[in-house]
Amino acid sequence: MTTAVSTLEQRLSQAIGDWLQVTVSTAIAANNSIIATALQSYDGGRDDFFVDWFCYITDYANITVLRQVSDYATATGTLTVRGAALLTDGANIATIRL
Repeated sequence: MTTAVSTLEQRLSQAIGDWLQVTVSTAIAANNSIIATALQSYDGGRDDFFVDWFCYITDYANITVLRQVSDYATATGTLTVRGAALLTDGANIATIRL
């Protein structure tokens, strides 16, 4: 029996309480912002809660992109990630993992 690495990664992360996967609320644009209001359920109402976490994009134009979070605003659920501008996803709504 074989198991995909992605499945093993998920199982390990869930076992240690380090698995957070949400769908973005707004399609990713050609900038460094990722808006996911679902994160507000996890941030304790605190800005910068996710600073220095890593954001992995699982699908669409930015599939497999991994970026470190440099800023987070709880009011809008907006992550700002380091590095070059992301690619636009058009109307597609991506899934991210933190």
